[in-house]
Amino acid sequence: MASVAETSAATAAAIPSAVPSPVARESSTRARFAPLESLAVIKDQLVLGVKDATVHVPTALVVAYSSTQIQRAALKCFLLNGVLLLGSLVFYHLVVKQLLALLFAWTLPEPAVAGEDPLAGSTAFAVVDTAVHILYHVFWVYPVYALSFVLNSMWYTDIARRSLDIRQAQLRTLGRGNADAPPASPRVRKKWTQNIVDELYRGLLSVVHLSVAMVAYFAPALGPVLSFALTSWMYAMYSFEYKWASQGWSLEARLRHMEERWPYYLGFGLPTTALTFYGNPIVTGAVFALLFPLYIITATMTTPPPAGGRAPVLVAGTRSLNLGEIGNPPNVERAYVAVPRLPIFSAANFACKLVLRSVSSQQEKRGKSPAPAADRKAKVEE
Repeated sequence: MASVAETSAATAAAIPSAVPSPVARESSTRARFAPLESLAVIKDQLVLGVKDATVHVPTALVVAYSSTQIQRAALKCFLLNGVLLLGSLVFYHLVVKQLLALLFAWTLPEPAVAGEDPLAGSTAFAVVDTAVHILYHVFWVYPVYALSFVLNSMWYTDIARRSLDIRQAQLRTLGRGNADAPPASPRVRKKWTQNIVDELYRGLLSVVHLSVAMVAYFAPALGPVLSFALTSWMYAMYSFEYKWASQGWSLEARLRHMEERWPYYLGFGLPTTALTFYGNPIVTGAVFALLFPLYIITATMTTPPPAGGRAPVLVAGTRSLNLGEIGNPPNVERAYVAVPRLPIFSAANFACKLVLRSVSSQQEKRGKSPAPAADRKAKVEE
């Protein structure tokens, strides 16, 4: 297996770099909202997200080719999702269903009209076909589909860890070891129980967010568009969360980071959503699982833009000047074109809090419930 240093040297030229300007990290920098310029920034971030998710896929393939550990995990994903899960669906439609139709055709009389399908008006065949379809999916397809969630999560973690090692080595080689540092926030050491609670809440948030996206699809007018956008953001979060979790980002920091850069993550999740938004949920889920390792590597190897997204400008008098044209003079107020923060997870977050509040209230009611009659009688006798 190639060493991390060799891998970083082989992929250094292919891995994109999008490191925020040092000016962006200065405390004197402030955000400046200008509608037309903000629309341009939104467009640039959206295009950048799509580019990172598509044009840089060859980089992910180079990284996967250079690591035996990634290749092994990706092969397992392919065998489970591509061969076993998708193969089971293909086997049902090409073998089981055709064999069932052939057996029924032998038991039916010849059709009165030549070339007519003898099974077209057969109620018995329709009932048996439906029953076999349900049994096949309940006792085979759905269990395999559920098992794939657990196994895929384990293999995705292996891919993300190895990709992150390669990324860190590549950044050290280029002298930018802190380019992927988490957002500045007070360092709080959490107990392992709190980490478990955060991950459980994250899982609940993901389920609720996807449920909101499904319900939004049936809204009038822009329902499908809203559902498509919510799904794109969720897929982008799936791609980046392995990287963020390895770097110790809190769930609050992840959500705030995405909401401040919502155009970029909308663009990053758009290609995957376009391939899996329509069609049979099991088929699209298997396709997503096949493609997801590439997007994990791509997310690990990219650096999202800063919250402002565009090169800083100088606020001088009544007009703004580009810093690149006149340098970086001191004592001049600097500003970034602002992209308004979009609370894309607020609905799911609100629903999760309602669920947790309801569960908590139910537990409190059970704790305050009167003692059983037998216990009260025993207390009176004492």
